[in-house]
Amino acid sequence: MSDLAETSSTPEPEQRTHVELDHWFFHKVEGIRFQLHQTTSQPGVTINMAKNEAFLTLASLKKEFAIEPVSPDGLMLNQIADGLKYVKGLLIGDELPKEILTGEASWEPTAMHVAIAHQRVGMRLITLVSTDEPTTTDPKELLALADDPAIKKKINEAFEVAAVELGMQREQKQEVIAFVDTLAGEMAYIEFLREKFMQMDAVRERVQKVRTLHSRTPSIRESSDQVARLMERAVKEYQAMFDAIDERTSSVVPLLRDIDESIEYIRRVRDDLHVRFMAWDDVLKEWQPMVEYSFKINDLLRTTHQFLAPRFMSFTDWTAIAREEQKRRAKLKVQPMAW
Repeated sequence: MSDLAETSSTPEPEQRTHVELDHWFFHKVEGIRFQLHQTTSQPGVTINMAKNEAFLTLASLKKEFAIEPVSPDGLMLNQIADGLKYVKGLLIGDELPKEILTGEASWEPTAMHVAIAHQRVGMRLITLVSTDEPTTTDPKELLALADDPAIKKKINEAFEVAAVELGMQREQKQEVIAFVDTLAGEMAYIEFLREKFMQMDAVRERVQKVRTLHSRTPSIRESSDQVARLMERAVKEYQAMFDAIDERTSSVVPLLRDIDESIEYIRRVRDDLHVRFMAWDDVLKEWQPMVEYSFKINDLLRTTHQFLAPRFMSFTDWTAIAREEQKRRAKLKVQPMAW
C-alpha cells in the first residue's frame, strides 16, 4: 500500500511557460530561431552557418539528436511546434504563446477595438427594450452612437431586463454589466481582426483600380485579372466567417447564460482568423504605398498571386493551368530530325 501511495503521489512535471531546452545543441549554436518554413510551413529552427542561414525541421532535429518524444526537450519541442501557429518566431527564453497555455491570446486589441465591441454588444442588448433602434454594424457608426444619451439610457434599461431573463433581480444589473464587460473583452479581438479584414478588402478594391488603369497593358491586365479573382474569393470566404460569428453572437442573453461556452467559441474563431490573417502581414504592407502607378506593380501582382494561389485557387483553375503547362512543354519539345 505504501508503494502504491508513493507512486500515486508523484507530482506531475511542472509545465514550462518559456522556451527552455537542455540539449547542448540549443546552447552551443548561435542564432537559433524557431519558425515555420516559408514554403512548406513545417515547424523548424533556423541557424546561422558562416554567412548563410540553414533550416532544420523539428522532426529531423529530434531524430538527429535522439530526443525522445516524452523527454522534457521532446515535450518542449512539441509545444514550440504548436505555438508557432500563433507567432512568427520564438527564441530561447521567449514566453510560449498564451493560446497553448491558457487559451488567452498572445496579442492585444486596442482600446478602440474594446470600445467598438462594448458598443456592439450594447446595441444588441437594446433589442430587449426597443425594436426601432439603428441596426448598423459599421465600427465607426457604432462608436458615434456611444455618445448618444438616448442610446445610453436604453442600454442601461436593457441591463435590467437582461438580469430578469438570466433569473436575477432587476437590481442585480451590475452582475450583468460585469458579464457584458467579459464578453466584450473577448469580442474586442474579433473587432481587431475585422479591421484587418477591411484592409484586405481595400487591397481588393485597389487591384480592381489597377485593372482599370492598366487595361491597355496586356501583361498587367492579365496578372491583375488573376489576382482580382483570387482576392474576390478570399474576401468572400472571410466575410462568411464574420457573418457566422455575428449571427452566433447576435442574441446577447444566451451568450451570457453560458458565458464559459461563449468565450470558448469566440476564442476558437479568434485563433482561426488570427492564424489565417497573420500570413497576410507582408502582402498588406506591400500594398500600403500608392503602388497603382508604380513601375513595381508587375512584381507586386506576381508576388500577390504567388501568395493567393495556393490558398484560394480552385481545383478547376489548377487543372486548367496544368493543361496549359503541358501544352507549353509539348510545343518546346525537340522534334526528331528527318534525314
